[in-house]
Amino acid sequence: MNLPWHIATTRGEPPTDKAWRKLASRVDVFLLSVFMLADRVDCPGGVHANPPLAWFLDEVARRGLLTRPIHPDAW
Repeated sequence: MNLPWHIATTRGEPPTDKAWRKLASRVDVFLLSVFMLADRVDCPGGVHANPPLAWFLDEVARRGLLTRPIHPDAW
């Protein structure tokens, strides 16, 4: 889900606040983020080689949607 939202953002059509609230009301954003990180942990370059994931993690942190902090560089 981070890829289509990232693409929309690069086109100047970022997800609305309502879309972010809807996401946060339906899933634990922290667990979703951990799953996304774990999916990339063994890929060359990890998180930093995946701009959509880096964008998503920055955005959820900026919006205060995480129940606890995530430190992608520790993965």
